[in-house]
Amino acid sequence: MQIQIKHQNNQSTKTGLLQVQKHAFVEALDHFKQAIHTHPSELANILTPLYKELIRHPENIALRFLISQLYIHCNYFSEATHELDYIFDLNSKHPDLYLLLGKIYYKGRDSKLILPLLEKAYKREIYDSTLIDLLPKIYLEENNIQAAITFYESLVKINREDSQCYKVLAELYLQSQLFDKAIDTYEKLVSLAPDMAEHIVKKLEQILITSPTHIKLRELIVKLHLKTCNPTKATKHLKEIYRYKPDFLSKAITILTEALKTFPEEPNILQLLSYLLIEKSDYSDAITLLSTLYQNDKSKSKIIYEYLKSILKEFPTQVFALQLRLKLESDDRNFEEAVNTLDSLLSLDVSLDHFDFCTTAVEDLSTKAPQEHKEAITLLRCQLYFNQENFNECLISLNSLKNTNYELRSNLLKVSVFEKQNKKQDRMDILKESLSKFPFSSELHHSISTALHHNISTLIDSQKELVSKGLLYLRDSDLMNALECFQKIDDSHPHHIQVQTLIGRCFMEMGKTDIAYEQFERTLENVKDRSSNFYINTLFYFAISNILLGKIEQGISHLEQVERLNINFPKLRTLLSYYKSCNVLESRFKTCVLIIPFKAKHSPYFINVEEYSPTDYKQEQTMSFALEHNNKGVEHLIKQNIHSALSSLNIAIQIDANCVQALCNLSLIHIMKSDYDLAFSTLETAETSNSSNPLVYLCRGIVYYHLENYELAIMQFKKALFHQPNLEISYLYLGDLYYKINNLQLAFEFWKKTQKTGSLQHLVFRRIHYLLIQSLSLNDWLSPFEFENSELPKSLINLKT
Repeated sequence: MQIQIKHQNNQSTKTGLLQVQKHAFVEALDHFKQAIHTHPSELANILTPLYKELIRHPENIALRFLISQLYIHCNYFSEATHELDYIFDLNSKHPDLYLLLGKIYYKGRDSKLILPLLEKAYKREIYDSTLIDLLPKIYLEENNIQAAITFYESLVKINREDSQCYKVLAELYLQSQLFDKAIDTYEKLVSLAPDMAEHIVKKLEQILITSPTHIKLRELIVKLHLKTCNPTKATKHLKEIYRYKPDFLSKAITILTEALKTFPEEPNILQLLSYLLIEKSDYSDAITLLSTLYQNDKSKSKIIYEYLKSILKEFPTQVFALQLRLKLESDDRNFEEAVNTLDSLLSLDVSLDHFDFCTTAVEDLSTKAPQEHKEAITLLRCQLYFNQENFNECLISLNSLKNTNYELRSNLLKVSVFEKQNKKQDRMDILKESLSKFPFSSELHHSISTALHHNISTLIDSQKELVSKGLLYLRDSDLMNALECFQKIDDSHPHHIQVQTLIGRCFMEMGKTDIAYEQFERTLENVKDRSSNFYINTLFYFAISNILLGKIEQGISHLEQVERLNINFPKLRTLLSYYKSCNVLESRFKTCVLIIPFKAKHSPYFINVEEYSPTDYKQEQTMSFALEHNNKGVEHLIKQNIHSALSSLNIAIQIDANCVQALCNLSLIHIMKSDYDLAFSTLETAETSNSSNPLVYLCRGIVYYHLENYELAIMQFKKALFHQPNLEISYLYLGDLYYKINNLQLAFEFWKKTQKTGSLQHLVFRRIHYLLIQSLSLNDWLSPFEFENSELPKSLINLKT
């Protein structure tokens, strides 16, 4: 820098120089400023002697500070910075150094001059307040966000309690879209400065717009909303967290449970917490909260009702859920539903408190409900009497319901009373009377079956005579015990020969058809009077066992023998006509079906089934090897030899991959092994080969039956009948399925249709004999069953077929 030097010094300059000699640099600076103010060119005259002195004493920091300040005063910032750089080398921690750098920045606004020096100081871990304030400000003004972030990151490591640093750093992260870091920093900030929670949650809500599925972010927002007493927004975010992350359930419950201590009556917390507890199947606690919610906010009744509905769907006997639902229904004057709910409550056998609740509820409904509900409430009161074991009052009140819409329910309750009083005959009489008026009530049929089982169980315990005991077991569908009783009877017993046929019948119902066949054959050989009804009945069963084994020609021969002995034998002509119309050539493909027992205690088994439509003879000749292995497979299946059957059927399919009969037979093995997917795929192949073969749909129906998909099973069995209307087994299964879905009228219609030919009459009898309330004699089990000649109610006998 060139400076003009005047030979005559200004008086202020002289005074200032004298002060320098005295080391009074502050006073000297004031005089120098006065001199420069009067004569701006006087700077040169001032600096010349100062630099001469500096040459002699280069480490004189005070003198360099004086020179720097003069430069700054005259706006020579570069020169001032140069001097300050010297001072930095001499004493980098001198506090005035950074104050002067700040002055240069604020006067000159040229950060390039001082930034290197500031950064060098910070690297030396100099944390002067001016430096800490100035350096990030320069970074931000230059839009060097990353440098500012790095600076603050190091700064918070030094001072972990400086909330202002965390605030700036969080905002820098937010500006750089480093959301995870921003969230972590805001979380730290709120712990240092709780009063900033409201400000912080607004910032976090901004982040949430771009990251709505960020769980940790929402969790922090929830925490801050609760902290700032905004539970409505907190629950809204908690609900979203659970929607995005279902495994957050337990943590959400913990958060809300803790929040409930602060906001014990907050509807949004009560509602969401009860919902989450229901999701966790913690129904009791959920119901307690719902009850509190209802007390505090009646407008939530619809939501509460839906929550209770979901609880009762999973746990229909949840007492407290039913009680709260009843309260809601009563308050809303929804008396029809209230009656149903109270009915459910009365059917439960629980605590004394519950009993008192029901007593009060009956009286409350009786007072509130209009006349149209009085009969229903009378029935509820009768149930209450029953629960109290006040049987006389119960029966008197029940009599008032005769010829009303509640007569059936009334009669069923009478049955329960008679059972408690051990009045077996009265119980059976009322059941029989009810059956004639309500023949298709599933509840009534169940009651009859249950009553019969109880009666038989009592009789079995007291019965000593083997034939009678065996017949009781047979009636109770306990075939193994029945068989054991019958097999103990020796040939000296007057009914020994008749019992042999019953043994054969037991084996046939158990699916051991080959053993039944041998049993009937032996029995026939020992019958002397070959014109007796017993001989003819046994011969009929023998013919049926032939048919079920697939020995159709032999079966027909024995049926013709029955015809010669008794031309009027039930169903005989129909049965003969049916099997004679089937293809019974030796070259036919045998097929079988899996019988699913009506009683769960029995095991599934296989029987032969005939395709009604004749097959093409030429086709059979070209597939003779497949035919042989298929038929061996069927024979093994009927004898329950699954392993050998599987081997034979696989060989048949290897020979002819499109052999429908072998594929259908194989699908039954897959069903037995519970490999339903493989069963379906096998049947798809069979259907592709021949979509009109009824066996495909018959077997697919059985798969759906096993899977308890009854509607689809019904559709498949109906398809099988479309292609083969005389396929008896489809009618039997349709009856079973309609029974299971409580459509008893259709169930009995299809069971009656099963009897058209008579080959499955023993299976139909197994399904309906509980309705023959009188005792069944030995002859009843020996003779083929017919709907028309039975003691069933007329409404069942006269069903359409």
